[in-house]
Amino acid sequence: MPAKADRAKAPREQGSGRARGAAFAIGMAALFFAAAPGARAAETFDLLHPEQGEAWSKFAQTPADMALLTRIDAEVERLAALWAGSDIRFAVLEDGAVLPVAKGADWPEGLVEAIMLYREGGRTRVVVREPQSESGDWALTYMQYFDAEGRTIRFERAYSRIEPFCGDTPAPGGVAREAALSSFGPGLRLIDRRYAVTDGDGAPLTVKCDLDFREPYAVDAAWEALRVRLKLPAGS
Repeated sequence: MPAKADRAKAPREQGSGRARGAAFAIGMAALFFAAAPGARAAETFDLLHPEQGEAWSKFAQTPADMALLTRIDAEVERLAALWAGSDIRFAVLEDGAVLPVAKGADWPEGLVEAIMLYREGGRTRVVVREPQSESGDWALTYMQYFDAEGRTIRFERAYSRIEPFCGDTPAPGGVAREAALSSFGPGLRLIDRRYAVTDGDGAPLTVKCDLDFREPYAVDAAWEALRVRLKLPAGS
């Protein structure tokens, strides 16, 4: 197990979460109904939970939702260009403190979660969150995309574990990966959800493995609600 000091120096650098998320993301989300922009999903809906409701997909059905999904896909792809520019970084520490981290600086000791914000035209458009693994045998990334008005349009969760416990049959390629991707209309209205678990060779996982990062999580309907929940300074 690496020392905390070593772990703090090298959480995945900018763009790594996007690359992993893009590689894994194929989606999900628990049952949603319309909510007012700015509300947290957890205030109105059940928390999303990897063991409760994620293992099924919902595909856009109506022509209007399919057209909206096409526009979201294009916007998310366009926003990938933001990774070539500067990002704003924050470190969540073991004591709960949230500290700004200058670009290019080492992450501090005691890092629990790395947060990267990507902005366009003075507005936060993408947030990447990476909880840190002391052992290094798992990786988790949350990615949230917002439209120009700050409303959530997509949420991705990408998880992978090296050499997971799969009983007597190991996971092909020695890795299990879980990917969830949800696309939303205004008011956090779910229009499309994709979810998949794959092995180290990129094929559907055919053996049952214990994936240990199973904590519930919420999706916020807007950037401002997420900013407040993460205790980031106003204007971030």
